[in-house]
Amino acid sequence: MAEYIVHKAIEIDAVSSKQRAIVESCTRWVVSPKYDGCHAIICFADGKHVGTYSRTGEEVHSLNPVARDLLIHYPKLGTGQWAICGEAWNPYWQFNQISGAFRRQDPSASDLYFVPFDFVPWDEAPSGKPLLNPSDLGP
Repeated sequence: MAEYIVHKAIEIDAVSSKQRAIVESCTRWVVSPKYDGCHAIICFADGKHVGTYSRTGEEVHSLNPVARDLLIHYPKLGTGQWAICGEAWNPYWQFNQISGAFRRQDPSASDLYFVPFDFVPWDEAPSGKPLLNPSDLGP
């Protein structure tokens, strides 16, 4: 049986009874809150921050302070190539404020929080950017 991790924002009360039955038939599932922020992937190689990317693959610099803190809190980042996927967010801001700070590319930004929800290994694509799914390289 294949296992998948799907991050999708849904209102559980708005799910059709058919879809709810599918979710409830799974033996393992987790529901986590949706933060109204910007998806980010922060990448590390052998204990060094090597890049942060938006969900569309654009490089982001506004989370550099967060990346430094993640190295302190996650010792496993000291070896290998790891990506932490999560949400750039601020509990006191509207989405347009969060998005603006996220895209502003200010490496000294300190008003964004980061809510991690996945921790995965990565490979290097021919472009030199992290590749989270090596099958994307093609046959």
